Amino acid sequence: QNAEFWQRKIARNVARDEIVRKQLSEAGWNVLVIWGCAVRKDTKDLEVRLRGFLENDQLASGNQ
Repeated sequence: QNAEFWQRKIARNVARDEIVRKQLSEAGWNVLVIWGCAVRKDTKDLEVRLRGFLENDQLASGNQ
């Protein structure tokens, strides 16, 4: 019964997050999702992801 609760909760969260990402994207925002475990696990990989995201965002907006 506890497993069912968490499965439903996670499914609702995933659906909600997808809706919010879509709304932000439609409003002109670029969205990068970073999980807490990624911050604690491999900061070098996180740095590479952040730099890539920000560089791509700046190129797309014309700010260089």
